[in-house]
Amino acid sequence: MKYKENQLILELCKFLDYDRKKIKKLLSEKLDMAYVLGNLMMNRVGGIAYTVLKDSGCIGLVNREFKSTLENVFENNKCRTQSFKESLVHMTKMLENVNFKYVFLKGAYLAYLYPEGCRTSNDIDMLANQTDLDCIDEIMQRNCFSQGYITDNMFVPATRQEKIITRMSRGETIPYIKQIDLPGMKFLEIDVNFSLDFKPEESFVVKNMLDNTNQNILSDTDFLIHLCVHLYKEATTYNWVFMERDMSLYKFCDIYLWINRFVNEKYAELFVSLVKKYNLRKECYYVLYNTQVLFNIENSLLIKIIDEIKPIDCKFMNEIYNPQDKKIMKYEMDFVNWVFCKNRIGELA
Repeated sequence: MKYKENQLILELCKFLDYDRKKIKKLLSEKLDMAYVLGNLMMNRVGGIAYTVLKDSGCIGLVNREFKSTLENVFENNKCRTQSFKESLVHMTKMLENVNFKYVFLKGAYLAYLYPEGCRTSNDIDMLANQTDLDCIDEIMQRNCFSQGYITDNMFVPATRQEKIITRMSRGETIPYIKQIDLPGMKFLEIDVNFSLDFKPEESFVVKNMLDNTNQNILSDTDFLIHLCVHLYKEATTYNWVFMERDMSLYKFCDIYLWINRFVNEKYAELFVSLVKKYNLRKECYYVLYNTQVLFNIENSLLIKIIDEIKPIDCKFMNEIYNPQDKKIMKYEMDFVNWVFCKNRIGELA
């Protein structure tokens, strides 16, 4: 493992409280900067790294190719985020007179919290009750959205069987897609979720979250809980590990951002009580603990939250679950090395 390179990558993700001296020291050493750049790009944190390097005054310590690549990502992120926000306005107008509860998730809110150019989103995520999926489908079709996938920058429609199977087995619908041809965004993709994990059954947690919404956004506590559960699902499900989409650092940056902005004593108490009420201690503990480890967050309130929601049995922390054959596999390495492991599938036993 490239210890110093990994430390630099993680420090360049800490856009709210980076350590300038540490970055400067690491950049003064002979590091494998191609490895660093590749990981920043693969983890979709190039815009964040560029912002940190520029704001810290360390941008002159990297070579021209490194700087130019990150700068291009940063500028492209700004362009795509503007198109994403325009798309979000369009979606809001489409749904303004509906008679059911829904919320926008993840990037739809986070795009307004990150510094400009740091984060972009490929799609708009929605959460709704399972009983309202047919209404949503009707609205989407009326507004020229079709269900399918983007392959080689082309739309491929889903079959009726694929639509049925996905709804029955994944807790979400096949994406709704429409060609919009905005700068940096040829297609608009809408992902409709009705469960917090891959299980499709009706969830009292989803209903409770939707009942507590304000202006189509989850409450601050529910938003963090949803981020944790969604990240846990992807980080610990075999198919996501196989696709190498399980450990993207931008997902942990979302948690890092939320923790630094919203954690206070009152918030912490409500968060802990809801985690226990929803029976989501395992999922939230996994994500908050590992985020604290990755970014070395020294926040006494966060540590208190982590301690209060810690499950009695923590053997799940290095487990990967395959829902197809219901098999549990394990890996034997610390979490930071797991994040940067090139062949995580090969390490499972």
